[in-house]
Amino acid sequence: MKIYTQRANISFVVMLCLWVLCFPDAPAAAQSASPLDGERQSAIDSHITQLMTNYNIPGLALGIVEANQVIYLRGYGVADSSGRTVTPQTPFFLASLSKSFTGVAIMQLVEAGQVELDAPVQRYLPWFQLADAEAAARITIADLLYQRSGLSGYDGQVDIFDGDQSAAALENGVRKLRQAALVHPPGTAFEYTNSNYDILGLVVQTVSEQPYEDYIQQHIYDPLDMKHATSSTHFAEAQADGMSAGFVSFFGRMIERETLFSRHSVASAGLIASADDLTHYIIAQLNDGQYQGEPILSAEDIRQTHIPGSMMDKLGGYAMGWGSRPITEAAKREDGDYRAPLMILHQGGWANFRSVIILVPRERLGIVALMNAANFEQDSAFFHPAYDTALLMLGINPPPVEFDEDLLTQNARFINGVVLILMVGLLLHSLLILRRWRRGERPMGLKRWRAVLLPLVWDAVVVLVYVGIIPQVYQSPFINNLIATPDYGIVVGIIVGIAVVWGAVRTALFMQAWLRRPT
Repeated sequence: MKIYTQRANISFVVMLCLWVLCFPDAPAAAQSASPLDGERQSAIDSHITQLMTNYNIPGLALGIVEANQVIYLRGYGVADSSGRTVTPQTPFFLASLSKSFTGVAIMQLVEAGQVELDAPVQRYLPWFQLADAEAAARITIADLLYQRSGLSGYDGQVDIFDGDQSAAALENGVRKLRQAALVHPPGTAFEYTNSNYDILGLVVQTVSEQPYEDYIQQHIYDPLDMKHATSSTHFAEAQADGMSAGFVSFFGRMIERETLFSRHSVASAGLIASADDLTHYIIAQLNDGQYQGEPILSAEDIRQTHIPGSMMDKLGGYAMGWGSRPITEAAKREDGDYRAPLMILHQGGWANFRSVIILVPRERLGIVALMNAANFEQDSAFFHPAYDTALLMLGINPPPVEFDEDLLTQNARFINGVVLILMVGLLLHSLLILRRWRRGERPMGLKRWRAVLLPLVWDAVVVLVYVGIIPQVYQSPFINNLIATPDYGIVVGIIVGIAVVWGAVRTALFMQAWLRRPT
């Protein structure tokens, strides 16, 4: 199910109509939830275990909330290569699930009268600048929240693995955007990017006059009793608390991989929490902003964080760190027709972690699934542990997994292997031709030029595709692709290395042989 990649400039009125029809306000008083019955528990456990087997997920933590109660919490699989068991209290890297926390923080400051949604960013960060100074002055806090500032997804991925943990990292990251060019005029179209929430994090930090991480701890984690929640800034503490290691696919096998990050992306992708912690967060989201009587936002404002302010596609909108769309376009329950409710959701994806939260407010239902693995060829499969659990809770049989990734992405490792074989074959072929040339067996005229120029054109195309086109299409810098996926990085590094280094050396050797008198 495509959540964020499709884009359509459709009227916001369409989403509001869906909202009114499918999503009535949740009741103010939380109702008691029935415990998860044995039949549903068995069906969910069996389905989760099967998904983990099918998609090679080492460890997963699942939480289910109904109304104001946690009705199911369980860990599956292992947290690291030692075989340590995943528990509901095992912290995971949340990646982009962090965005909704930043949305809550902004709305808290709005309630306090310290931030206005329609105010320009430059009211709070007077030095904020982009390549287009006039456009930078028009970007508002709301534009950032609703992912409609016009900043590109690519800009939001720059330097996310640079390891900067300095106190100035968040500001440094935002200042680097001064050369960024917008892909849309501010306020006109949806464009998902970490940059919007990095800027919001700095607004929170500047207005509250305390580090972003400290603000989140004091105003969200503590009121919600999130005991195992922290941020990438305190990564060592999270590891001491039993944080899961992350795994990546390496030539078909999941291997443990160090988690790389930068403090400048903490507000968009750098928070850490357990499934147990996030069930508390879900309860507040479903119950007028309160957990056990402790409010983090008013009922009106918690609902506002769920209402889209931009359209991702014809069925889905983006709110304040949340996506919104019907949970299924066509579904039936055993008791007959069932009009699909809206689900409020967000996914998080890092090099070696995946996470999903799904809220179904009309049903007072919330699901969280945290996973310690990633595989870019089948990334959409990692959405299904949470999504399929939500369907099972609603009495709907989950459909077969259908990958959203295009065929090139699904077969990227195979394609790269073929390209590598071609590159090595062409290298050996060039050596044979060069040997003949050095012995005087050189073609004349056009054939000679073809022997030199065609390989150069091939090398140039290879470099252009891997270094230029693929990073732009997938909105991820070339170096990030090498770091995030080690097997891809090794193969592509060799391919590009051969194209650049051997291309230059081969051309020089051929020209030398060309000019040399035959013996």
